[in-house]
Amino acid sequence: MNDIRDALDQFYRSLHQRRGTGRAGASFRGFKPIKSDALAVHPAQVKEAEADAKKKGVPVEFMKDGRPVFTSRSQRKRYMQIYGFFDRAGGYGDAQPGQFKGSDTASGPPSERELRSEY
Repeated sequence: MNDIRDALDQFYRSLHQRRGTGRAGASFRGFKPIKSDALAVHPAQVKEAEADAKKKGVPVEFMKDGRPVFTSRSQRKRYMQIYGFFDRAGGYGDAQPGQFKGSDTASGPPSERELRSEY
């Protein structure tokens, strides 16, 4: 009986294994950096965008083609909130409309005053 159970368990794990983790069901263990096309800047603005993001408290590296590279979901969420973006298809914990401090609707990015009060 244990042989059948072991064989079924091995078969199930081979079907439902997450890429890069070697284990079934591991959520962000094999997390890869997110390179965002939607949040990209013009390639000529890469240095300016990196400096501005660092100044606003969310240091983000940009690729030569202008795409930001986020090292975690929380970094992506914070960057999107600061710049007034949100994820229409976002899940729990992603940037959503109305999450800006002091706003009840998706009226846009937080003001400079609101940003300063958070730090």
